[in-house]
Amino acid sequence: MKILTFSPTLTKIEYTLQDTENEKPLLEGMVRDWRGSRHIQKILREVKEKIILSGYTAEAITTIDFAIAIRVPFGGSIFTRTKIADDDMTTELEKYIPYSPLHLPPVITLLAAVNKIFPETVAVVAFETAFFTELPDREKYYAVSPDMSNIGLRRFGYHGIFHKYAYLEGKKSSNARKILSICLENRPEIAAVMDGRPLMVTSGATPLEGLPGLTTCGEIDPYLITAISKKMDLGPEEINNILTTKSGFTAICGKNVSFDDIFKKSAPEYKLAKDIMQYGILKNCGSGIAAMGGLDLIVFTGSYSYLGRFIGPWLQNKLSLHISGKIKHPAWLCLDHDIHRLLANEAMETLK
Repeated sequence: MKILTFSPTLTKIEYTLQDTENEKPLLEGMVRDWRGSRHIQKILREVKEKIILSGYTAEAITTIDFAIAIRVPFGGSIFTRTKIADDDMTTELEKYIPYSPLHLPPVITLLAAVNKIFPETVAVVAFETAFFTELPDREKYYAVSPDMSNIGLRRFGYHGIFHKYAYLEGKKSSNARKILSICLENRPEIAAVMDGRPLMVTSGATPLEGLPGLTTCGEIDPYLITAISKKMDLGPEEINNILTTKSGFTAICGKNVSFDDIFKKSAPEYKLAKDIMQYGILKNCGSGIAAMGGLDLIVFTGSYSYLGRFIGPWLQNKLSLHISGKIKHPAWLCLDHDIHRLLANEAMETLK
């Protein structure tokens, strides 16, 4: 089966054509500044032409052996699993725009464009937050005034597709029940998953909470927002821009960096960033172990999953347990599937 995948972000949209019988994509590409109804329709027409030029007829794109899979970062509490797109889905997503005003409007536009340019092709939508709709209440809710309950203040995870994959592969490889899933993306995230259910996740109501990212601050004292506003005379949008695009390890190092720089290079300017990242991972792994009451396996996923080969042995030593006079080191595993391959897998499972 052939599956055309789309993974949109605020600044770009990536796409691939996956063959479920082969590991490597048949086609892949990326477009920046993709927003706007006419623009996205133009992009989709170009993608469709590339598919046809690569050897598929226009009729083949409408058969049951061809589908589209779209990654959506936010689906609120209502979308608990990957679903086939329909008009009701668009209506429900529109209700959630106030909770995700940056991500959802362009995604809704993308869904409309897919329906227009690929009218006979089944579209499957995978929500990153779906995996976390079953978080325990103790983890899901914040200790805030009940007057704020109507604005949806609750914790969501934002790399649910990777965490689900980490659990399934961890269970398959070692029959593990209690898994620490460490997703190494530009905005990293850790989840504790026990028997397929997430019990803890580092991200919050937005991906800004939790671990620091390449340009994001991670968890900070909420009062700092007020202090920044008063001392620097900045408004909400300006503060948000600082915390999401000018903070994190880029701010610590004083220049644009990648996680490869932080973990593979020994230059002095990377030391503090590495220490903060490792400490953040260690601290949150401790929370995850406490939530699950133990640990069977650590699984690394995401674009930088291979860095688990550096972090894994370090965590093994830090998280070793003394049991009956013996030292038990937790096992770890690196998985290298990218988000597009996982999107194709999600589509296949849903269409079954």
